[in-house]
Order: sequence, then structure tokens, then C-alpha cells
Amino acid sequence: MRAFLIGVMMVWGLPVAAERERVPLSVKEALRMRASAGAPGFANRADWMALTYYLQGVIEGAVVHARMPGAAGSFCPVPNAHYDLGSVFVALEGVDPSQQDEPVAKYVLEVLAQRYPCAD
Repeated sequence: MRAFLIGVMMVWGLPVAAERERVPLSVKEALRMRASAGAPGFANRADWMALTYYLQGVIEGAVVHARMPGAAGSFCPVPNAHYDLGSVFVALEGVDPSQQDEPVAKYVLEVLAQRYPCAD
């Protein structure tokens, strides 16, 4: 009976928890994670790894979308280009503090548009 109740709680509780977690990663949070990356502790390293994988996923997703036939994007990926996170963090550090609650993905796309503009 106890296992059944735990199972029911998990089935009903997970969708509610998932709905609460659908908040895009903000610039402020990304900068906080980067700042704490050098601090000792497993949690800090785990946050750093999660952040880099998240940003890599945003970049790769945008590149795949931009390469799709007929896709109109704000940048044109270069074949065999190496997309580095250094330029992303430089851009994030330059974001006005009043705008740091905005999604970090927005600024990642702006960096890609600046570095890889489409020829008109």
C-alpha cells in the first residue's frame, strides 16, 4: 500500500513540479553559475557543467534550425565553425543589469547573429 501511495504521489506530483520548473535560464542566473564555478564543492562544478551543456544545446539547436532548408534566421552558420562559449560570456557580462532577468538564450542568439551574419 505504501509503494502504491508513493507511486500515486509521484505521478500526480511530477507534472505539477515540471510546470513550475519551466522558467528559462536568465542571464543573472547564468552569470551566478559562472562566478561560482571556481568555488570548491561538487554542486558548483555540477552547476557549471549544466550551464555549459545548456548553452551548447542552445547554440547547436540554433545552428541546426538555421541550416534547415527555407529557414529564415538572424545568422548564417559557417560549415565546420567552432562555436565557443567565451564570446557568449563576454556578451552576457555586458548585459545591462536591468535586463539580466531575460532569457540567456536571447543573448546567445544575438552573439551568433553578430559573429555569423548572413550575406544580403
